[in-house]
Amino acid sequence: MSAVLQPPPKGRNEFINGLLYFWQRGTSFAAIADGLFMADRLKWGNNSGAVVTASQDASVPTFAQSKIIMPYSLKILITTADATVNAAHICAITNTIEGFNWSRLAQRPFILKFWVKSNVTGIFTGALGSGALDRNFIFEYTINAADTWEQKTIVVPASPSAGTWNYKDAVGCYLFLALKAGATYTQTADGTWTVSANKRASPNQVNLLATINNYIQFAGFEMAPADRAFPLDQMDLTQELLRCQRYYEKSYKLTVAPGTNDTNGSLAFVSRTADQLDRLTIEFKAVKANVGYATTLYSTVSGVTARFRDVTGAADLSAITENPGDENVTARPNANTTAGHQYAFHYTIDAEL
Repeated sequence: MSAVLQPPPKGRNEFINGLLYFWQRGTSFAAIADGLFMADRLKWGNNSGAVVTASQDASVPTFAQSKIIMPYSLKILITTADATVNAAHICAITNTIEGFNWSRLAQRPFILKFWVKSNVTGIFTGALGSGALDRNFIFEYTINAADTWEQKTIVVPASPSAGTWNYKDAVGCYLFLALKAGATYTQTADGTWTVSANKRASPNQVNLLATINNYIQFAGFEMAPADRAFPLDQMDLTQELLRCQRYYEKSYKLTVAPGTNDTNGSLAFVSRTADQLDRLTIEFKAVKANVGYATTLYSTVSGVTARFRDVTGAADLSAITENPGDENVTARPNANTTAGHQYAFHYTIDAEL
């Protein structure tokens, strides 16, 4: 039986993995490519010539500052600069809010809070946008002091009922935190939701990517209706992990990146006959957000994808998945096994929206 997501307690932080406990894909991403995830629920986007390293960092606001013990921050470090801002350039960290979760914030005022630190001062910006990006709310915040943790509070007015919104199992709303933005993606921050296409920043946005070794760090995200008390309740870690696993899960230990030579947590079976008839069901840890999820199998030793590891024969064997369901998927060999041999594998399931 798969884990069931529980209804939200009053005071729950609607920003999943807001304290950045979980980094299932890894903790350091040199020259990270556009569209890849960093900490769970935070995706990197960049179409400029700049190159960055995204990483988990131990520098966080103190308890005296935040009244919460934070484990990590997300750090973006510029390793190749791009000082030119073309109209079509956009660099932003994205959080995708599923429609079910967005329905608890939609059409009512809510508050977004986060901590930020950078060596660059000035105006930074961001946006909230409908799933179809036809309604946008642009906001600004100022980093006042270099290399100093500061908390920012964004008061968001009630979103409109008009526009293209989803309140079920698709994208309800996007949150963008811009680091560089060209004119195609910018719009004046006037404190209202506007009818506009795919705007993600204000024209006042600083170009953080202009100089090598510039950096920015984020920590302690909170998001909730305006009538809830802050600071919000800290989620039980088991429940918070389940919320993350609705979008991505793996068989590896939480601290082990997919593709690593590691047997802990792997699934295994002993082949009965020399053929391709063995089947192993992968039971999901949480019901998936996207029915079109992608399952990847890994050899436990080589880390090669689409492979089982023949533990007895010390070799990899081709493997595939089939029969994807709401709560499980089947893994099977894609080449003849050897009767009596033990086979093992890891998996990841990506159900991001």
